[in-house]
Amino acid sequence: MSIDNCVLLNGRLGADPESGYTTTGDAWCRLRIATDDPGGKDAASGETKMITEWHTVIFYRKPAEALREHARKGTSIRLRGRLRTRRWERGDQVHFSTEVIGDEFRFGPKPRAAGEDAEAQSAAQAAGGAAEGGGESGKDAMPPVGDAPPGMAGVEVIEGTMPF
Repeated sequence: MSIDNCVLLNGRLGADPESGYTTTGDAWCRLRIATDDPGGKDAASGETKMITEWHTVIFYRKPAEALREHARKGTSIRLRGRLRTRRWERGDQVHFSTEVIGDEFRFGPKPRAAGEDAEAQSAAQAAGGAAEGGGESGKDAMPPVGDAPPGMAGVEVIEGTMPF
């Protein structure tokens, strides 16, 4: 039996991405992703409390370059990756950090503007996607998963299949 190290996250960027290049010249991009988790009931009001969890995600190579150019604070993102724990020493203290190494991603839907109805947004998305071009058409085209940031229409950064 195989035991997989697989992380699936659906959240928003809490800050603009940090990026750079490794010593071997590969691009990297570090994201801070916020996700919400129902944390139980509030004792006074009885309402469900949402707890925000923060995750550090690092992408390399082609996905890192695409994220560096197009992801910004507040961008909705869905990703798949694996956990990696780093250990280092500073002075006489040992430190640990657990991060997600991103394998693939998709941008999620943009938040709707106040007063905009779902039909108008869908029509605008369809018109914008067709006008930008560069995408596939016909039965082999990937189904839309929300709005891509400007300039990303038709750019394929996913090398596998996403389970959502």
